[in-house]
Amino acid sequence: MTENNNRIFKINELPYLELKYSTTFFECPQKHYHNMICLLGLKEGSAKFIINEKEIILKKDKIVVINPNEVHYSISDEQNQDYYVIYINRDWYKALQNQIFESEDIVSMPNIIKNLN
Repeated sequence: MTENNNRIFKINELPYLELKYSTTFFECPQKHYHNMICLLGLKEGSAKFIINEKEIILKKDKIVVINPNEVHYSISDEQNQDYYVIYINRDWYKALQNQIFESEDIVSMPNIIKNLN
């Protein structure tokens, strides 16, 4: 079994963010959701996410976005490394979007962001 060296970082000056790093990604096959925005990345390998019954593949040069309350689960490729997650507080994100878009509701982001190069 591979040690994953899971680390979570919180910065007092940025209480609306939580950062997570792990040397490897381990699947979470149980359906669940979060009340926050999650941005996920991998340096090598791949992982499959099912978000609202839609399959999304996370791999190098892509970011998976899980919006608040989206039901999801994940299945791992055994050969992956360097897994990154940014958790963004829903209320802070909503306030930011309200300032930018003058919207009352959260504007959902697409579930996959590809390399722009």
